[in-house]
Amino acid sequence: MKICIPSQNKKEDALLDSRFGRCPFFAIVDTDNPDDISFIENTGVRANRGAGISAAQLIVDNDVDAVVVVNLGPKAYNVLSSANVDCFQSTEKTITEVVNDLKEGKLEKMTSSAPGGFGMGLGLGRQNRQRRG
Repeated sequence: MKICIPSQNKKEDALLDSRFGRCPFFAIVDTDNPDDISFIENTGVRANRGAGISAAQLIVDNDVDAVVVVNLGPKAYNVLSSANVDCFQSTEKTITEVVNDLKEGKLEKMTSSAPGGFGMGLGLGRQNRQRRG
């Protein structure tokens, strides 16, 4: 199975990044050969809006079977699930630990976006910060 893991850097011992749409890199790992890890730059990180959607489309375009995330917003989840990409939830662990957890069936498959996942803005952008008490 070809899986995608949001990564904080381009090293095999990198931690899973909790920010799906704004992570700097994605690790692509084949669970049949976990030592063969490739990294792709998340071009969605530069998007002013819709970073999660852009990142999800990048993943779909790379023909992965599954993603492992900490949080996933509803729009990114919809893009991935519409393309039949399975979504699994984990905590911030190393790429190796995440792959092992997935292979051992320790990760829960998501059936909807993570409650309170990123992408569900709270109106706390620059203009609204000073208006809120």
